[in-house]
Amino acid sequence: MSACATLDEKECRSVSWRELGVRDGRMGYPAGRLAEHQEACAEFGIRPDPGAYARGRLDGLESYCQPRNAVREGLAGRSYQAGVCPPGREAAFVSLHRAAYEVHESRARISTLNGQSDSIERELRSDKLSDERRARLRHELRELDRDLRRERDQLRWKESDLDRLSGRLAY
Repeated sequence: MSACATLDEKECRSVSWRELGVRDGRMGYPAGRLAEHQEACAEFGIRPDPGAYARGRLDGLESYCQPRNAVREGLAGRSYQAGVCPPGREAAFVSLHRAAYEVHESRARISTLNGQSDSIERELRSDKLSDERRARLRHELRELDRDLRRERDQLRWKESDLDRLSGRLAY
């Protein structure tokens, strides 16, 4: 079995293609995931049941393509591959996911800025700094504080937008 195979021989021989489709749908895998399973199982002379897999995947997508999941996936920083959700749900899912992903990114930037600020504050506690270095670090810290305030303001706006969008697009 290759290192990136989706299934091993035992799984290929015992898998319920419908259940595998359900599982992949719930995980948000695109339809092309079947080709990966097919490649993994071809090595053992086993062919998938594309119809059973597709029916199962559609059932799994019913769970994946829900508004609450779009928010959960975006807040977790997981990307969404266009075309995974059915056309009737795609637009709302993408809108919610994008808004949640923006919140995730803003939180990540705040975390990075906090880390930089903490690092500078630790360095400033050293008694071995030159006056010039200390002044430069204080200046950097003031700039980081401004950046943090701006990013926190942006985060509040993004969270507010996500809340409004979630209320409007709940289906």
